[in-house]
Amino acid sequence: MEAELTPCSNCVKSSYFDLIRSKERLDGRTPHSRREILLAEIVPNYMFEIYSEGTRVHCRAKLEIVPPKNPDFPEGIININIDLPTVTDHSIAKEEKKAYLAEIEGIVDKCLRESGSIDYKSMYIERIKCVFKLDIYLTVLESNGSLPDYCMFCVVYSIGKCKYHDLYISAHARYDGQSHKMFSPLRDYPFFYTLAVYNDRRLLLVDPTLIEETNSEGLIYLGVNRSKEVFYLNYRGNLTDANALNKYALVLAEEQTSQMYTLFKNLLTDTRYEVDY
Repeated sequence: MEAELTPCSNCVKSSYFDLIRSKERLDGRTPHSRREILLAEIVPNYMFEIYSEGTRVHCRAKLEIVPPKNPDFPEGIININIDLPTVTDHSIAKEEKKAYLAEIEGIVDKCLRESGSIDYKSMYIERIKCVFKLDIYLTVLESNGSLPDYCMFCVVYSIGKCKYHDLYISAHARYDGQSHKMFSPLRDYPFFYTLAVYNDRRLLLVDPTLIEETNSEGLIYLGVNRSKEVFYLNYRGNLTDANALNKYALVLAEEQTSQMYTLFKNLLTDTRYEVDY
């Protein structure tokens, strides 16, 4: 039986730091390149998937019509729920897992709201005084780093793909959206990036793997929309007074956003229709 090298072993760290200093990565990528992303609609209007080398996330979307939470300021509801099955998280304590998933759920929810990419008011159906409610359930089947990024990508894809029709409110009222065009509240694409800090803060790795995250000096979490507006910025690790890093990170995020926007526009163009209720 072969010995298992953990990301925290001194041997692995020493070898890995030497590799990073030479601006090479174990999977052959350059420091600023992202793994290939594959997005698929497995079951129309219901099940979606994102896959990238070592990471696979399934997304279920449940869409219905409900009364608004606040009738005076009616707007749509989007709930995010994330699960990490025990088959993939046997090494994570229960409380640690709960906190980690709550953190990612909070990131996704904050990004949707503060990016300005979701038109919550457009989810109000005036003639029946109700709103669309979208419950999104993410299941992480495999994870190899940058998990918030991939959860965010999958949520944006599912919102863009989910069509509003044949929905219901309680057992006695029904809304027939078949006569309307397909509708999505997605006005733009909010993107989220994890960046790993290396080489005494002189090098940032885009889309770090799990081993790259574990051995880094810290992580930068950054949310950027197509207008280059930063709607989320946070750190993990000892990265206080990171103004210089912020500028570096923003340049990388802007480069990534240009690429990701093209990808999502091509995938979602046919589903982005607006409707006047």
